[in-house]
Amino acid sequence: MSSAPQKNHRFDEPWNISKSGRIEDRPRKSRPTISLTQETFRRSATDFNIVGSLRCSNKIFSNQRMQRKKHCQEYYDAAQL
Repeated sequence: MSSAPQKNHRFDEPWNISKSGRIEDRPRKSRPTISLTQETFRRSATDFNIVGSLRCSNKIFSNQRMQRKKHCQEYYDAAQL
């Protein structure tokens, strides 16, 4: 018979211990990726026009200049409908 601890024991899972040594009850979730749906952009574009376009251009497509421009223009056009 193996003396392996029970599977549901907290200490078995390495992600339960954070870098500071604090024990966490559940694994840390990675940060959600920023997703910008057409609906979100339509809302932010009508209420905060500049904020919406900045969010689209800076955060999401910061490394793809031409794609960024095209993509933001599409969202901007959709927001005007």
